[in-house]
Amino acid sequence: MLCEDGTIDNRASVKRLVDVAMAYARNGCQVIAPSDMMDGRIKGIKDALVQEDVAHKISLMSYSAKFASGFYGPFRYVVV
Repeated sequence: MLCEDGTIDNRASVKRLVDVAMAYARNGCQVIAPSDMMDGRIKGIKDALVQEDVAHKISLMSYSAKFASGFYGPFRYVVV
């Protein structure tokens, strides 16, 4: 989501990311692992999980843990 000047509309982007994460949560996912590090996004997801009373059922994996894992490995070596 962009502002008129082409910069990121962080508030709208956080809302959309939270909406998507909560759709996954409501449909049975066990881990939400966004590839995101912008201000407020992970907090927005965590706050929504707490508000919906599912934070104890769904893990929120940080980008750094995902990047360091073996699951991310193949993507490090992709040549475009």
